[in-house]
Amino acid sequence: SSTVLLVFAFVLIGMGYGGIPVSNSAFTGESFGMAHYHTNYPLCNSAMLPASFGGTIAGALYDSSQSFYGVFAVILAFAALSLLCTGGITALEKRK
Repeated sequence: SSTVLLVFAFVLIGMGYGGIPVSNSAFTGESFGMAHYHTNYPLCNSAMLPASFGGTIAGALYDSSQSFYGVFAVILAFAALSLLCTGGITALEKRK
């Protein structure tokens, strides 16, 4: 039964990673327009570079504490930061 769960998890992870470039292209065009799309699209995808180190950092946090609480706290902190950034961008767009 754990093999089925593992395969399901791999499918979800693959869908997440495979969907990022596609959703970024739609997000970039819709949010920033097509005038500077050639500049904005690579900037949106550049977020994938630091994200590629997330597994390494999560592993180091787990190894140091033998608990997932530190990893969970870091994920929550980045989620809160991203919500603040998204809210700020939305507020700036509404002012225009």
